[in-house]
Amino acid sequence: MESIEAEEEDTETDITVEDGDLKGRDNPLDPAKIRRKLTPLKDYKFQLELAVKIRIFQSAWTAKYLFQLEPVTLDRIDILEAKLRDIEYELEKTKNNLDDEKRGREIVEEELNEMKDKLADLEKAIVKTNNPKAHERLKAASRNVAELNDKGQLQWNSVKGLGFEPSSGGYGVRVLVAGWYMVNATVYLAPQTVGTSVKLQLNGNYLRSQPAPINGKQNTSVTFAFVTNLKKNDELTIIATDSQVGADLDAFRVGK
Repeated sequence: MESIEAEEEDTETDITVEDGDLKGRDNPLDPAKIRRKLTPLKDYKFQLELAVKIRIFQSAWTAKYLFQLEPVTLDRIDILEAKLRDIEYELEKTKNNLDDEKRGREIVEEELNEMKDKLADLEKAIVKTNNPKAHERLKAASRNVAELNDKGQLQWNSVKGLGFEPSSGGYGVRVLVAGWYMVNATVYLAPQTVGTSVKLQLNGNYLRSQPAPINGKQNTSVTFAFVTNLKKNDELTIIATDSQVGADLDAFRVGK
């Protein structure tokens, strides 16, 4: 702690008096008569002595005031510095916590954005699943035809699906999109007592043939299942006997 040198000389002190009645000759406090003296003591203490002359009328008094000034101890300074360091530490800790919280929010936002992207992809997949790209598919049916035409062709009561249409007055099915197709056809027959066969034709030409089983008094059926390449406007027809009781024809395009 730096030592303070006391000034033993009398020093004038300015006093501002706000009351106008104290001005001039009637002022009992004469600023010029106020003296101060600072004396160093032990243990870095000081004594401040103030001497004030008071004059009233023809009388005068001198009032003396003594003040003992004690230094602030280093312990108190150390305590204040320690408290200041604690405050700075808490501020730094709070700042770090805020930074960590900010980074945590950023990570959460990134995860939320990733989740939103995944949900968007999932929604697209669901929409795609619920609205799949249409593929060419045929489902035709023939039921209880009273009699065949002169060529023995089955007449289709209904032709449903994409990429096909009925043709030849309902006796054929026309292909509208070229490609490789899986074809399944089943012809249901009344009991057969003599040998006969069911034929599948493409554009009036032979494509496939299956013999009808002879099984006495029980109904029977003939089934076709194969993959073939069909061109646009190809026509499928089935030739059967007059004992047929119905037929189903299914086909769907494989690949693109």
